[in-house]
This record gives sequence, structure tokens and C-alpha cells, in this order.
Amino acid sequence: MKIHRLIPALIVFAAFCNTTAQTQHITYNTEFSTNVGSGGYAPFWLITNKDGIPDMQPNSAYLRAGIFQKSDTVKRFSYQYGVDLVKTTHTSAILFPEQFYVNLQYHHVALHIGSQIRNDGLQNRLLSSCGGGTLWSGNARPLPEVAFVIPDFITVFHRMPWLKAKAEISYGWLVDNGYQLQPAHTQNEFVSVNGFLHRKMVALQFKGKSPWSFTALGEVDVEFGGNQITYANGQIVSNFHNAADLKHFLMVMIPFKGDKSAPGVDQAWFYGNYVGDWQGRLTYDMGNKGQLHAYLDNYFEDSSGLWKLNGLDGLWGIEYDAVGKKLISGVVVEYYQSTNQSGPIMFRPADYNYKTNLKYWTYGDDNYYNHSFYIGWSNYGRAIGSPIVTSPIYNQDGNLTFEDNRVRAYHIGLMGYLSNDWSDRLLATYREGFGTMSTPFINPQQGFSGMLEVNYTPHQLKGFSVSAAAAFDRGALTGNNWGCNLTLKQNGILDWFRKTEK
Repeated sequence: MKIHRLIPALIVFAAFCNTTAQTQHITYNTEFSTNVGSGGYAPFWLITNKDGIPDMQPNSAYLRAGIFQKSDTVKRFSYQYGVDLVKTTHTSAILFPEQFYVNLQYHHVALHIGSQIRNDGLQNRLLSSCGGGTLWSGNARPLPEVAFVIPDFITVFHRMPWLKAKAEISYGWLVDNGYQLQPAHTQNEFVSVNGFLHRKMVALQFKGKSPWSFTALGEVDVEFGGNQITYANGQIVSNFHNAADLKHFLMVMIPFKGDKSAPGVDQAWFYGNYVGDWQGRLTYDMGNKGQLHAYLDNYFEDSSGLWKLNGLDGLWGIEYDAVGKKLISGVVVEYYQSTNQSGPIMFRPADYNYKTNLKYWTYGDDNYYNHSFYIGWSNYGRAIGSPIVTSPIYNQDGNLTFEDNRVRAYHIGLMGYLSNDWSDRLLATYREGFGTMSTPFINPQQGFSGMLEVNYTPHQLKGFSVSAAAAFDRGALTGNNWGCNLTLKQNGILDWFRKTEK
């Protein structure tokens, strides 16, 4: 739907919905943000884990506005909707919809339709290096989906009140065709367009009367269908169509080998590009002193990573979460590694035409976030997974794959309150990149990124906040960049169409 049709349609829908709802308000969010600095890019922490909105350029700005209605938790049947429109200085579109969705919920089960920012990861989105997780971090723009969801933890068995679960299954679309087909990406590389996405997620929470609790989350996603277009000197040399009819939509629910219409790699292995992660988070509740957390987020490409044959790869972290507004209200310390990838070699005798006496497989070279048919786990050039792995948008050669997916990183995040109205946040990350298994860097590349942010939320001006940040990068990974950010926000309630209650 075009933007000029979308806006009035949403306003009419919002007006209708709000006249029928007596317990829910329509809220609005407005935001203006600008980056000023120097270098090849804006500093890493001014543009990372912000849902793909800020431009990469050191000098840029964006304007954002949205209206939302949340579910009415009092009623058994409820709905929510939202539209979130953005204009940035370096995009040609008049506006682009960051979010546009309608959710219908009956009791504990919901149907989500549209593009909506996800917040179901186990990490601290404000302080963690990976935002929500190593599979979905909050670094890239959300994708449009149709999802059946149990959005909140519910009791599984009444006799086991300490065990709760939530789950999700969805189908979606890969929508960055326009970005991929830009001239910079269609010279001597390949693109993958018109694809689909299927996701399955389940989370379990073990929490009883003890101060100890544990949460586990597992998710498996698959990209499938679409076209791979290969270029040489700016000319198309091949255009392979990977079929995606009803049969294929069912095939991705449980992994099957591809049929004759699929690429060769899918015929040898499974149809589509499978990625996933499992997360574990152990919590100790200290009462009014806060909570301590320890967690592991393990990303995987296949069964070797699933069964943790990838060594220490993953996001390892500890977190302290205070109660109330303290001078130090949150601390996150993390170690991230993606260097093992289950070993350097992937070998299966059946993959080769020549005869061999070798009878055993060798698992390895998982090549995180990359695939031979799809460009990789990214959207509009931004990593969907961990942003610690340098996103393709940084590539100087127009390549849309991840050229540096073997990384070690050390990260710390701090936040606190100077008063009821003033808060601050500090992020600092050291990274070391080694390239990929097949194309390693001759010399490892290092980089350090830091940011200090101060937020002012005056209690006299309800819904208004202003934040200022200074950040810098040093090293070869993203270059030497520095910059400052200023962000103004105003949130509130819209009562334009609300009935006056008697």
C-alpha cells in the first residue's frame, strides 16, 4: 500500500476502533533525532540496535511519528494496532513505514499481522551488545509477517504453576528488493530477492517460590523461495527461481530436502536457509536489592551448532538489575565469540563427484549469517542478528554477504539515574575481526566503540524527553569516527474521537 493511501486509512480505522473501546486510549509517539560528526560513518553506537532507522552517514537526521493502541488486558477478546512512519535525510522515499500492524487476541492466543518491532529476546535491549539476541537483535528494520502467538508466559499445567511457556509461529516476507538492486550491489555479486521467511519460537520459564529462576528460549527460522540473480560487470548472467508454492510453505515447518526446483545445495541438504538460536538465562532475585542474571545465547546454522559443537561461540553475559532509580541501576558485562563455527572444514563425501575412500563427515565452516543462495541474515544491509558481526552495509565492494563473521568482542553497558529526571547510559565495546573461514584477514582487524548518553525527562512536561550523546569509533573495523546525537521525543494520548463517558 502506498504511503499517501496508508495514512488516511489508518486514521479512519483508529477513529472507528476508539469509538468502540472505552478502556483503551490511542497513544502517539513523535521523535526527532540528528547526528553530527565526522568520519566515514556515524559512530557505531549512535546507529546500532535502533531498528535500522538512523542513516549510516556521519551527518544525518530523521523524523518519526506513530499512533498505537495496545491490547485491553481486561477483556477476553482485544485488539491492538499501530503505524510508525519515518523520514530520514538520506532516503529517497517521502516516508517509510517502520511499523504497520494489527493484532487480534483472544484470551492467551493472538494473531499478529504486519510489520512490528520484536521485544521477545532475553537480553537487555538498552545495555546488551546484541539487543534482543544473536538471531534477532533489534539492529535491522522489522519484517512483515503473519504470526500466531502466545505473547505472554502462561501456566502449562495447573499442577505445575512454576512452569510457564510462550510460543510463536509465523510466515513473512523479505522486503529489501529495492536496496539489493541498487547499482552498487549489482556489478559482480549476487542478490536474492522476493524471498519468504518462516519462524518458530518457544520459551519456557521455570519460576517458583525460590529466589532462583531460569528461562530458556529456542527459535528456528528459515528463508525460502525467491530469486538469486548473479551479475558480472553489471550484467545479469543467471537468474535462478527457487519455487515457493503451498507445498514449500509446508515443507519448511519440518526440514525436508529440496525438490528438483530447488538450488543444488537445498537438494543435498534442506530446502531453505536455516538459522536459529537457543538462549538460557539464570536469575537470582535479591528482593529490594535487585536481580542478578547470567545468560548464554547460542546462534547456530545447523545441527553442529545446535548441539554446541561450536565451542565457546555465542554471547555470554552477566547482568545486574537494581530496583528503582539508583545511581547505578543496570550493569551488563558480555563476551561474544563467533570464531569457532564448529571447525574450519565442512566435508561430506556425497557432495563430491570423484571417488574417495573417506566415509565420514566433517562438520564445520558454519559460515555464520551467510548462505550460498541467500545474501545472508540481513535486512537493508543491517545485520538482523548480532551487530557485533560487521553488517554488509559497511562493505566497500558492494558485496551483500558478511565478510567478517569470525569475531571476538568484550562489551560493557551501564545505566543509572542522577535524579528522578536525569539518567545516563554508557556503552563500550572492543572487537577483533578475523574475516571468514574461507577468506580470513591476513591481519586481524580491531575496533573500539564507545558512547555516553544523558537523558532528561522533566516531570513537569508529561511525555517529553530529550537526550544527548557523544560517541566515537577507533580502529580498522568501522574506521575512525566521532559524533554527537540530539534526540527529542514527545509521547501522549489522542482523545480526538473518544466518547465522553457518563
